[in-house]
Amino acid sequence: MEILHYLIDLDSELKASYELYQYVQHCIKIKDFELLKKTLENKQNIVSRYMKPAIKTINKSINDVENTLKYD
Repeated sequence: MEILHYLIDLDSELKASYELYQYVQHCIKIKDFELLKKTLENKQNIVSRYMKPAIKTINKSINDVENTLKYD
């Protein structure tokens, strides 16, 4: 785990992308849609370019995501 933190601390974009991924996983696990929405809005500009299409896809389907978290 120490190596992971060391590597993440080397690049702010990598760190932001990793943290966003962890937050998204957490929001889904606890089924907190509002927190998920806020997390995606707040971190969108600082993550890697590889993660931005995934965020856009989630935002396009945000109503479906909400229903999934609500009724799953």
